[in-house]
Amino acid sequence: MTNLERTLIDITVHPAYAGGVFEVLNAFQLAKEQVSVDALAAMMKVIGHTYPYHQAIGFYVERAGYRSSLLDLIRQVPMNYGLAPFRRTGCLT
Repeated sequence: MTNLERTLIDITVHPAYAGGVFEVLNAFQLAKEQVSVDALAAMMKVIGHTYPYHQAIGFYVERAGYRSSLLDLIRQVPMNYGLAPFRRTGCLT
């Protein structure tokens, strides 16, 4: 199951699925009134990408003209430094 926040994350990770980075930016602009940046930040924490996609999402949020307080929510997403998948599978203790 997906929602708007998950879709924005997915197209940030794979911009070709949306037609390229300009279309991703357009999607963030169109979603500005409907998206919950709180939910977006929470979902990014749950997904735990090892690559710092929150930086790209922050870029799109900023360029799409979201309020700076919403951009601050993205800045608070912790980086995993590449260890999250190993911790989840129990390969790293």
